[in-house]
Amino acid sequence: MVPLIDDSMRDLLSSPIAAPEANRLVSTTLVEGLSVYSAHLNLLANYGEPIILTLMDQSSLGKTYRSADGNAYEVVLKPNDLRRPFVIAVRVDSSGIRDLLVAHVRQTILIMLLLSAFVTVVLMIALGRWLLEPILFLRDNLLRASKNPENPGVQESPYDSQDEVGGAIEIALRLIRQNAENITHIKRSAEDQIHRLAYYDSLTGLPNRTLFLQTLSEQTKLRNGEKDRGRFAVIALDLDHFKD
Repeated sequence: MVPLIDDSMRDLLSSPIAAPEANRLVSTTLVEGLSVYSAHLNLLANYGEPIILTLMDQSSLGKTYRSADGNAYEVVLKPNDLRRPFVIAVRVDSSGIRDLLVAHVRQTILIMLLLSAFVTVVLMIALGRWLLEPILFLRDNLLRASKNPENPGVQESPYDSQDEVGGAIEIALRLIRQNAENITHIKRSAEDQIHRLAYYDSLTGLPNRTLFLQTLSEQTKLRNGEKDRGRFAVIALDLDHFKD
C-alpha cells in the first residue's frame, strides 16, 4: 500500500492515493476497502467497500474490527507504519485465515509437544545419570552393610566427592567402614573380657580352675600323641599350709 502513496503531493488535505491505483489494489489483492485520513484524522477519501471503523480521535487509532462471520478484518495503519503523514483504515478479506490459523495452532501444539518430550527425555537421562544411579549405588552398599556389618565389602565410589551427591555418598561409605571397625573392635574387646572372666580370677587375676583343667586336658592329649609316651606330673600345693 505504501508504494501507492504519491510522495510528490504537497496538499495534505487531498488523498495521496489516486482512485485508479486504489481500485486496482481492491480488485487484485485481499484488500476490500480503505479509508484515507489526514494526520489530523480528516477523512480524505473512501475506496472499495465501506469501512466499519470510524476514526474520531487518537484513541481510535489502536482499534481493530472483525466481522461476525470472520470473513473481514479491519486495521488502522498509522503514520509510523506508513512513514507518511496520513492514516489509513484498511478492510481485508480474512475468510481464508481460519484454516491457516488452525494449521498454525496445530503446528504450534505439535512443536510444544515435541519440545516437552525432548526436555522430558533430557531430564530423565540427567536425573538417571546424576541422581538415580548414585542413589542405587548407595542403596546396594547399605544392603551389604546391613547383611554383614562387620565386613560389609563396600565398593569404592566412582562419583566425584566434590559435588553434593558424590560427597554424600563418600560420607555414607566412610560411616559404613567406621561402623565395621567399631563392631570389630567391640567384638574383640568383648571376647577378651569373656576370656578373662572365664579363665582368670576376678579378684587376684590369677588363672582359675577352669583354665587349669583346660590346660591339663590339652597337655594330656598332646602327650598321648607323642611316640615316646612322655609323662608329666601335676603338683598341688596347699597354700593354707604356708600361712603360718
